[in-house]
Amino acid sequence: FFPGGDIGSLAVHGTVNDLAMRGARPLYLSVGMIIEEGFAYKDLETIVRSLKDGADKAGVEIVAGDTKVVQP
Repeated sequence: FFPGGDIGSLAVHGTVNDLAMRGARPLYLSVGMIIEEGFAYKDLETIVRSLKDGADKAGVEIVAGDTKVVQP
């Protein structure tokens, strides 16, 4: 569903890297998702698991989130 690789890991590590490059020490992240209606639950689970694994590896906590479902 995402041809560019692991979207969860990319989201976490890209954000953490951007902050670190500006001299910040990232501690917490907030996740926002806009999901198309009918998106496979299995794929959503994969993304969420990847976000958690990425956050654990980066030493940050995901402390908030927002999810919207939209029609295609």
